[in-house]
Amino acid sequence: MPTAPPTAQLLSHAARLFAAGDPQRAAALCREALRQSPDDPRTLHLHAACLLAVGDVESAERALARAVRAAPRDPDLLVGHGSALLRLGRPSDAIASIDRALAIRPDDDNALASKAEALFRAGDIAPAFDLLLPRLNAGATHIGVALSLALLCPRKGRHEDVAAMLRRCIDSGALPPVQRMRALFALGDVLDGLARYDDAFNAYSAANAMKAPRPDLDAYHASLDAMLAAWTPEALESLPRASLETQAPVFIVGMPRSGTSLAEQILASHPDAFGAGERKDLNRLVAEIQFGRSNPDYHLHHTDALTRKVVDRSARKVLDALRALAPRAARIADKNPVNYLHLGLISILFPRAKVVHCVRDPIDTALSCYFNNIVGAHAFADSLPALARWTRDYQRVMRHWNAVLNLDILELRLEDLVADPETHARRLIAHVELPWDDACLRFHENKRLVFTPSADQVRRPIFSAGVGRWKNYDRHLAPLREALAEPVPPTRL
Repeated sequence: MPTAPPTAQLLSHAARLFAAGDPQRAAALCREALRQSPDDPRTLHLHAACLLAVGDVESAERALARAVRAAPRDPDLLVGHGSALLRLGRPSDAIASIDRALAIRPDDDNALASKAEALFRAGDIAPAFDLLLPRLNAGATHIGVALSLALLCPRKGRHEDVAAMLRRCIDSGALPPVQRMRALFALGDVLDGLARYDDAFNAYSAANAMKAPRPDLDAYHASLDAMLAAWTPEALESLPRASLETQAPVFIVGMPRSGTSLAEQILASHPDAFGAGERKDLNRLVAEIQFGRSNPDYHLHHTDALTRKVVDRSARKVLDALRALAPRAARIADKNPVNYLHLGLISILFPRAKVVHCVRDPIDTALSCYFNNIVGAHAFADSLPALARWTRDYQRVMRHWNAVLNLDILELRLEDLVADPETHARRLIAHVELPWDDACLRFHENKRLVFTPSADQVRRPIFSAGVGRWKNYDRHLAPLREALAEPVPPTRL
């Protein structure tokens, strides 16, 4: 049997993979290294970074807690732990951990940037900006500081200064690929705020060109075909429904950047509702149900695996995870947009569930995806033609579900919500069968943490800047418009 490479070699290889934008393979090497040295702080730190990159925040926080126990005065570990705690919705604990790092190293740019982001996510814009203002005025070139300032500058101005700082970071040649990509996305946002649209588009395009290889689009398309072929009216008729009777879960679905964060924020502002953010429960459930069969990571093909026992156990598992977040809430929203892929499964697990389908102009939606670092097994946002095909696949999936499912689905169009907020907020609240509460119109006052790219928008009254945004970039969009103009393939029932 070959001897496993030593821990240091595994860690070095994992670090290179992570820096190159491949956190999944890096995480596998970290796990192998941890089998040799279970409490090595450096390995735990890198493993946590990989876990955060793929969305497994709970495991990342546990890894960082172990690392901090092993090295309690390491500022980098304390800051990392704070970032993970923030992602778990624990801002006070996050800031406490970061403050411990600052007590050890008061001028640490990474800690200052992380604390500023924690304050920003909690809606405390002014103190976040004040924390970093001395660095901005001093012309700092720390990438963490620059990225945090890019989040803040739409509220505080100084776009030109932040753009210059980001450009210095990018031009230094010192950034690893993942950070360079993030800097380019942030630069695009800042230039967009300056109405320098051609420059912004060039920055976004450069960022997308640096993304890790996406899943194979043809294989994904074929997997989608297999899923739709499996979820026929006959199959749905024969499948058991969960014996669990509940209306608590609300599923907010649609393309990313279609208004799902805004819908969740309105609902979460109701005193009887809770916004759980973008949950991964259903993605993991699909993989578990199809374990050992073909394509467990894409779509649920194998409806024969949905036995009464599997359905009841799965429904209880998902509901328990949501209830742990909000034990007394009448409605709990899961706003993972790509749960549109799992509406068939949702109809089996939660037949009484309410679904909110967020819809936005497809060109604006695709462009917004292109302008953000949208990642994951269902994300094809690194080129305009790929985005068009992803959009058309999403459209045919929703057409299929609307034709075969008996779920109560509300279509909520972003442009309508922007034009008449009260009417459509009332539609949303009535759809989930809650009494109206005026707090839902004051959603921007809600201090709940938001981690999507819409974090700043949902803390302001509804504004129309995102409607028709594509017009600023029209000269670049011919490939997108042409691909979107192709007819959506017919639904096969």
